[in-house]
Amino acid sequence: MIYDSRKKDLAMAVGNDGGCITAESWMKASWMDLNKELTLYPDDIKFLRNEIGYCTTTEEDELATQGVLISTPGAIKAIVIENGEILGETDTFIQLGTGPHTVTVAKDGYVSQDASFVVYAGKTASRYVILKAVETEDEEEEEEEEEPEEIEVTTPIGALIKPTMNTKGTTIDEIAVGENVFGFEFKNVGDKTWYGRVGVKIYDEDDVVLFETLGSESRQNIKAGEIKYLWAYVEIESLAGTPDKVTVLLTS
Repeated sequence: MIYDSRKKDLAMAVGNDGGCITAESWMKASWMDLNKELTLYPDDIKFLRNEIGYCTTTEEDELATQGVLISTPGAIKAIVIENGEILGETDTFIQLGTGPHTVTVAKDGYVSQDASFVVYAGKTASRYVILKAVETEDEEEEEEEEEPEEIEVTTPIGALIKPTMNTKGTTIDEIAVGENVFGFEFKNVGDKTWYGRVGVKIYDEDDVVLFETLGSESRQNIKAGEIKYLWAYVEIESLAGTPDKVTVLLTS
């Protein structure tokens, strides 16, 4: 048996300029062995004669397979976020650097989930993430929508969420016309699950509102004692000034 590392060493030693085994490689290896420039083993000769065309993996080839593939049931195409940056979508290969990673998988209408994994050189890590649809109330509310409270909302009775001041997603400097994603971390310090919609209000330096949305109709939730990010997926059609502050809007 010959290991991949040995194959690579032989291809580099007796292959062509591209690191590939040719018909002449075994003869070159034999000559080097005769001159004590290389030590050959029986499996080495079999490899050199039987695997003509074998090439070493280039750094570019390794990077092409170095990353993660996060799958979801039904291929729902959620976004994958790490440290506030959108890396790509689920069910699509995402190229990453080596080392440990923790990402957030999020999609409007679903409860976000975190996934941790380690990426090794030239290898593809894989994770299967199940996103659960956000629970909604059975009865339709026909009352007029209340003006949203900023930062802190108590609903239903017993649920109380407070901000940790940690944020992810689009930064102030990155806000632009088009798709923006804002993540706000909250802790439910009450004893009931909080349900609600998530939106944002964007101000300029004079506290003039440039943009405001209550977010989608889908509700998100935070269980009692849980700390998690609430996400606002915002499509901005126009901005009449330079953003200076973003406030999260929560409605029951």
